[in-house]
Amino acid sequence: MSDIAAPPAASGAPRFMLGPLTLYAEVALMEAWLETAAPGEELVYATGPALGRDAPAAVLARQWASEGEVATHQRRTRAGGPLEHFMRRRMPSVGHDGLRGGPRLFGTARRAARPAQTAPADFAETQAGRVFALLVDLAARGQVCPNNRAIAAELDLNTAEQARYAITRLVRAGMIRVDAASTFDPRIITILNTGARTADPSRVPAAAKGK
Repeated sequence: MSDIAAPPAASGAPRFMLGPLTLYAEVALMEAWLETAAPGEELVYATGPALGRDAPAAVLARQWASEGEVATHQRRTRAGGPLEHFMRRRMPSVGHDGLRGGPRLFGTARRAARPAQTAPADFAETQAGRVFALLVDLAARGQVCPNNRAIAAELDLNTAEQARYAITRLVRAGMIRVDAASTFDPRIITILNTGARTADPSRVPAAAKGK
């Protein structure tokens, strides 16, 4: 029996091949990680040959890197293995005012506060929401704003870094403003939607600061 040859492929016919795809982490999981990650901790946010320009995880990673929250890197776990795109939580450069470092200009952060936003209903249950409620209460009673370590102790947070990050989130959301005469002076918090301010530590008697 003679073999029957298969017909040759039509000249110029298109041929398609499915290449390796990039997998991305969920944005919600990335945000939860950033809120509690200690400096030096790593998170793989994508696995694959290239990052999509408009992929939400890639967009968020670029944003955090530009803001100094993380440093982004790439690596292969083994020869010929997939490329991992990961971020490493940066050591915060924090002054006494509790904001991420960088130069300060006349006692206020260079970053302009964003317009005030309406908080979601479940905001009060987040760390940032709890810190905001504490700051509102302190401003209403004319009390001095405590440092991050004291805020963490008051709200049962694990670390002072969590209090610092919560305050940074509130600044970025346009909910508060942080002022200090210098990076070595205690801060004054202004609640932007009411104008209420925590007390100026330089004008409060030492005996009253702990009340």
